Parts: sequence; structure tokens; C-alpha cells
Amino acid sequence: MINIDRYGNTTAATIPLCLSEYWECGKLKPGHMVVMSAFGAGYTWGAVLMRWSLPNPPKPRPDVARYCEEMDSRRFEMVEELKIKNEVGK
Repeated sequence: MINIDRYGNTTAATIPLCLSEYWECGKLKPGHMVVMSAFGAGYTWGAVLMRWSLPNPPKPRPDVARYCEEMDSRRFEMVEELKIKNEVGK
């Protein structure tokens, strides 16, 4: 989940913002396993694995709805980028 292109570096709010957007777009469904990790200054970090349990809202807010379709295309673009980087490194 990435949203830095829309909000910039939101530090502690990054994970809740991403979760909210993906939930509203129907990308997170009850039963999905979600891994969240964060890294901060001074070598601080935290991570959690959780099972999502909230039902999806009927429709996303208008400001989020315009990004719902983009989310899928960006994810696939990133996977392709990683494949290319891995091949170059070999």
C-alpha cells in the first residue's frame, strides 16, 4: 500500500491512511491477513500481523473513490519494477 505520492511523508499517520483507503475501496475484506511494519528514527521499528475483520463500507468517499482503480495498476507496476531490478542485480 502506497500513498506517499498523494500525501507526502505523513510519518505516524501513513499506515492508518493506507488502511482506510484500501478498506474503503474494498481491497481489504474480512479474513484477509495484513502485515504492517514501520521504521522510525533512531532505529525504532514495529510490526504486526493481523486478521482484518471490518466489513466494507457501501461505497468509498469521493476523495478516495478516484484512487480505487489506480491502486491495482500501481501495485502491478511496482511488481514489474522489482522483477527488473532483481534481474539487473544478477
